[in-house]
Amino acid sequence: MTRPVKKLPRMNVWPADFHPRRWLTDEEAGQAACAQADPDAWFPERGGSTQEPKRLCATCPIRLACLTVGLTRREPHGIYGGTTVKERTSMLKRASSDSIGLASDSIGLASERSSLVAGGC
Repeated sequence: MTRPVKKLPRMNVWPADFHPRRWLTDEEAGQAACAQADPDAWFPERGGSTQEPKRLCATCPIRLACLTVGLTRREPHGIYGGTTVKERTSMLKRASSDSIGLASDSIGLASERSSLVAGGC
């Protein structure tokens, strides 16, 4: 007989090492628009407002670096580069389907090139 697995409680406050600034260089982190802001604002409770962090991210000179961190690490929580988890997931899905399309295009081009070379053109 197996025991039921206990569901972990949802954390409402995320540790500072989850914040995007943690994964940027010191120079980048110092330039971040959020450098003087409360890190908890980037990890709102479910249904909480994302308006203020997104507003700050929109003015940030390193927004792209922060977004790259969120996308690369596939961060499951928080605002990164002005995007929510849902928005980043959507971006990754689009990028994946674009990559599949590009890969099939390049395969098509490769076979086209092969037939040209074989035909002596």
